Amino acid sequence: MPTYYPINETAARRAKEMNSYFNYEPGSATAAYRQEVDKAAAIAEAQKARVDPMYHEKIDRLLDTYARKLAENINQGYVNRIGSVLSPVPLKREGTAVRRVNGQFLLLGSTLTLREYCRDNGLDFPAKNQNFHIRPASPEEAGLFYALSPEEDAEQGAIGHVRIDFGRSGDEFHHSWWPRGPEELNSPEFKQELGEVIDELRLSVLKGLGSMHSYCSGHGGQIEGGVCCQNYGYVVETERYLYRLRCNPIEGDSAMKP
Repeated sequence: MPTYYPINETAARRAKEMNSYFNYEPGSATAAYRQEVDKAAAIAEAQKARVDPMYHEKIDRLLDTYARKLAENINQGYVNRIGSVLSPVPLKREGTAVRRVNGQFLLLGSTLTLREYCRDNGLDFPAKNQNFHIRPASPEEAGLFYALSPEEDAEQGAIGHVRIDFGRSGDEFHHSWWPRGPEELNSPEFKQELGEVIDELRLSVLKGLGSMHSYCSGHGGQIEGGVCCQNYGYVVETERYLYRLRCNPIEGDSAMKP
């Protein structure tokens, strides 16, 4: 008798309900799996009847490998068929963490926002949902992305520079603050908004070195003035402040100038 490996009945039920209007019959996935293994076992027994007994153990091992791999593939297929759905309002039902929506979807209860979902799954946060719009710099703005004289900083109303690097791994996040204007401009309101802007940019261009390289490759913003590599400039403008982000998508650092 062949060895049967476990089938994920919970995932099979979810996959059925996500892709069909019909109810899932409990145990049907396991039964279908065992039927296929039994067919393979019949073939194995027929083959053993035709060969020398010295090969029987090898045939049994092949049958066992088939049964194990088939179960793994079936279970993986169920997982891959289950999608993720975000609702604008919480979907709750007392005593359980699941709910049907219009009889078509089975949702696992969760309180993740779209921003948190993108963060946890390594996805770019959609631009239309961003609180702060980022645009590529124009060639005429290139000079403003590099260090200016104190007089030019004062004329621009500069507050300071944030220097950022991603460490040796490219996935770290280190930053330092360099004041470039009167301390009274570095207000609590400004600090709060600067933190919010950086947090949002960490979902895309500041997620890591690889993400910065991909972002710069696909969003333009090339600026002249770099001495070691191509630099890219981006602008975030809010109601009260303007932020300039200069990116060097190589090992090193980037700078943001509020």
